[in-house]
Amino acid sequence: MPHDLTGWVLSVEADEEDGVVVWLIGEDGGRYRLVQPFKTVFYIEADAERLAAVRKYLAEQFPKPVTGYTVGRELYRGPLQVLRVEVANPVAQQRIFNRLKEQFNHLTYYNANIPLSIRYCAEKGVFSMAHCRVQVGGAHRIMSIQALDNPWELSYQLPPVRQMTVEPDSDPSHAPPTCLKITTDQAKHELSLDDKPNLLAQFRELIQAYDPDLILAYWGDSWLFP
Repeated sequence: MPHDLTGWVLSVEADEEDGVVVWLIGEDGGRYRLVQPFKTVFYIEADAERLAAVRKYLAEQFPKPVTGYTVGRELYRGPLQVLRVEVANPVAQQRIFNRLKEQFNHLTYYNANIPLSIRYCAEKGVFSMAHCRVQVGGAHRIMSIQALDNPWELSYQLPPVRQMTVEPDSDPSHAPPTCLKITTDQAKHELSLDDKPNLLAQFRELIQAYDPDLILAYWGDSWLFP
């Protein structure tokens, strides 16, 4: 039976089976993996002969997209005859887009590589970290989602995220670190770098035990997670 959840949108991800996965931090402190089918649409411009070849090619793909000719409006050039391509799943949409780029030259694409999080949030009227009301049906499927925050507000309530900080005990560019310092709101840990397999096992145990929403790393890109 459908029920309402209120909480904050933590992330929006593509899933090949479920379409879109929305991670919600509930007001009750729960973390919810919610799913929603989500069709994606993009457009292709080319001469009539090339568009016909593209449409024939798409008819042979799996999953088979829905295609049709339509007129779109380009910002500087005005109305244009384009091929509308609707794909049932955002993962499949990116796969088909990549295949088209490999198979055909001299095509102009519109709305083909918009990040899913932007595409979904724009269509549903929500945004990252927005406080929302979600109606949830069976199998954790989103029936409707509504933002309770205004994206134009300069200040609004942020979700109670669980945050883990990871940093070495020294600047790696100045001296080789000897341990990792792991900090949460519950405890602090120091993991020796001498035994790498044991370090990874301990780090995994801490992540599984605390289950952070965010991991903040000092020198993360350049040293910790290169």
